[in-house]
Amino acid sequence: TTVRTKADLEIVSKTPSLATVAVRRPFTWTILVRNNVGAGLAEADDVEVTDNLPAGVELTGTPTVNVTVGAASSTSCTGNAGDTSFTCDLGTVDPGTEAEITVPVRALTVPAGGDYTNTASVTTFSLDVNPANNSNSGDVTVEGSTLSGTVFRDFANDGGIDPTDTGIAGIVMTLTGTAFDGSPVSGTATTNANGEFTFEDLPEGDYTIERGAVGEPHLTTGQQIVGNRGGDAGTVGEISSIALGGIDTGSGYLFAYIPRPRIGVAKRTVGQPVLLLPDSSFLQEIRVVVENFSLEAIDAVTIEDAMAGAAPRLGAFIPGGLGAVLTLGSYTVETAPGFVG
Repeated sequence: TTVRTKADLEIVSKTPSLATVAVRRPFTWTILVRNNVGAGLAEADDVEVTDNLPAGVELTGTPTVNVTVGAASSTSCTGNAGDTSFTCDLGTVDPGTEAEITVPVRALTVPAGGDYTNTASVTTFSLDVNPANNSNSGDVTVEGSTLSGTVFRDFANDGGIDPTDTGIAGIVMTLTGTAFDGSPVSGTATTNANGEFTFEDLPEGDYTIERGAVGEPHLTTGQQIVGNRGGDAGTVGEISSIALGGIDTGSGYLFAYIPRPRIGVAKRTVGQPVLLLPDSSFLQEIRVVVENFSLEAIDAVTIEDAMAGAAPRLGAFIPGGLGAVLTLGSYTVETAPGFVG
């Protein structure tokens, strides 16, 4: 015949030491276990508390038990740094006894939605009259740091982003670094339509951003500007030694490209020359086409056409373009270019 006592064991609470923790930074969960008192209730035998940590969370050491009220015959726990589960043996627990289990952990990653939920449970060989309170959960929010910047066309070549500057999309940026605990960190991000990139969910550490290749033609590498968390921009194509804190926001890391101004000029004669005088003077239509191939307006454009001969002479300008009536010693401009500046 097996004789069991009646008891009411309860996981009263499971609370994190901080409501919000930085990724990879250690914190603790405290589990409060109680053997409730009541009519007909006695000590609980072979009491065990178990906890399977959520994916992405690990122990940083062995949990410890502190009996704050009453008595328990055992206070041993399994689990070592790097483990993801543990069991604490409380042995025989007297009625009214309360025990706090301190669980040292860290979150290795930022979960989807930012929150981890962890559930602890208690079991006993005794007859538990209220198994509904044998488990309880605690929530903790995990946050990381961000590091962001922009790859852009710097028309003014001043290193800053002006209203007329435009971002360069589709550039793969590479992040490498070392977290505060010595673990390596790496990742990639691709610039959006505005040339912006962001690395998210980073632990505190030291980082380098490397700019990927830009395939767009007619661009010259411009200035690299260090953002608000410092760094070294001395190597072309990367900014290194960026010191990022826990739950920090690093921004303003700029990689500029200078668009090269490009202008094209074409000149041709139209039709056959018309002989006007016995001295072989003639009328010839000449067309000059100027096109701006740049990504911006070009200021103060001047077109010069050196005529052959000792004393070349175009004559008088007649406005009107195609509709102008030209006479001897005159010329017109079919389409006048528009100048800025």
